[in-house]
Amino acid sequence: MQHNNHPKRSHLVIGVPGSSTPLERRSVKDAARDAKAGRVDLIDEGLAAALGAGLDFDDEQARLVVDIGGGTANIAILASGGVISSVSLPAAGNAMDVAIRDYLRVRYAVQFGERIVERVKRELGSAWDENHDTPVDKEMEIVGKQLGNGAPLPIMIDSSEVRIALKPVLSEDNLGSAASDRRCLA
Repeated sequence: MQHNNHPKRSHLVIGVPGSSTPLERRSVKDAARDAKAGRVDLIDEGLAAALGAGLDFDDEQARLVVDIGGGTANIAILASGGVISSVSLPAAGNAMDVAIRDYLRVRYAVQFGERIVERVKRELGSAWDENHDTPVDKEMEIVGKQLGNGAPLPIMIDSSEVRIALKPVLSEDNLGSAASDRRCLA
């Protein structure tokens, strides 16, 4: 876009992990400026997720925002439109997909594609048993390729199996070691 024969420079607002270092933040700003951005503002990913979700910032009540991306999960505590505390952890969507895929391959000797594993995660995935009073788990049928002969094989999987598969990704040891070098949540 041109204005009086001068190109108009853009204003970028970029979400960065709450636990990013000053050097990492400076690198993000430098990269944006190298791309000819006129003004660059960095905001916490948790704040960006809250804005995108339509959270009301006039409310003084503290809110916990969890933004699970592909490579990291950002967890932030927000109040009065500001970030109280924020941390990024490696337990995110891609690691969850791999854990579910590996569990299914070992348990059933069947290989599943990325789309099926993603669907299982979205429909049956949970960190804990929401229905602990109800013995019935959600279940679904999925079809994969048998490792032995390559033939299709339908299996029924339920949410309790997905919780078992996700347990290593969401374990306190995995999350605790990742957060130990970062700002901890209050």
